[in-house]
Amino acid sequence: FLLALLHDLRLTDFPEIMTLTGYTKMTVSRAINELKKLGLCEKSEGYKAQIRFSENKRELWEAGLPYLQSPIIEEVYVHECAFNKKFKHTGYTALAEYSDISKGNLKSFAIHRKDYKSDPKFTYPGLAFPEEGGVQIQLWTYDPHIVDKSNTVDPLSLFLTMRSDNDDRTQMALEQMISSVL
Repeated sequence: FLLALLHDLRLTDFPEIMTLTGYTKMTVSRAINELKKLGLCEKSEGYKAQIRFSENKRELWEAGLPYLQSPIIEEVYVHECAFNKKFKHTGYTALAEYSDISKGNLKSFAIHRKDYKSDPKFTYPGLAFPEEGGVQIQLWTYDPHIVDKSNTVDPLSLFLTMRSDNDDRTQMALEQMISSVL
């Protein structure tokens, strides 16, 4: 769904989605069937199934938003260290790149939980809370590189991670970001 919105709704067939995501045909098929049940896309039947989304990205986003949840499954704090390319900027660090808000003092990174758990640098216990020189790491349910290849998480996923922040400045920055994308 996020891929379709960010790729101007050009994702129309299973092989392209499978190539971009690395997911199996069965996983892609299940996801598309869920989107179809929710009325977010249409799918043709047959060997070369085609997927079609609404032409208006903003309306599609608004229709899908109630069904979308934050990709964060856990947040940990660690001492700052050399991060590899699997880590992407997120939180206020990323929001500052998409809007006029300040990036704040706490650096935040996102990584797929599988990649974090397999990295030997993170076998020691994390910090109980952020401290000087510490960073926040968000463990995500999916690889943040699937949606966007830059050093920053994609704006739609970022919105999902921050939409419950009640700060008015944050909400204004999120709206600014979404308006520039959709």
